[in-house]
Amino acid sequence: MQKLRENGVVNPIKDDKQKWTLSIDGEDLRNMLISLSVWGRQRMDDQEEIIPQLIVEPEQVADLKSLVKFRDEVVRKYMNI
Repeated sequence: MQKLRENGVVNPIKDDKQKWTLSIDGEDLRNMLISLSVWGRQRMDDQEEIIPQLIVEPEQVADLKSLVKFRDEVVRKYMNI
């Protein structure tokens, strides 16, 4: 955790629930990793001649129900979770 704080990925102070949170740079890194994971999975599908699913990331203001649906229907397949 120390390295993540030193590199600005995690905020240096825990939140009100005593949990570490991502900094703005950490959120950017997280979004890039998700995008790369999805891109890689789509490339694997393309190489296997499977038409990859078009993925459009939900808006930041999306409600929880929409985000859970997105995760269950799309992200799990492309991120192997």
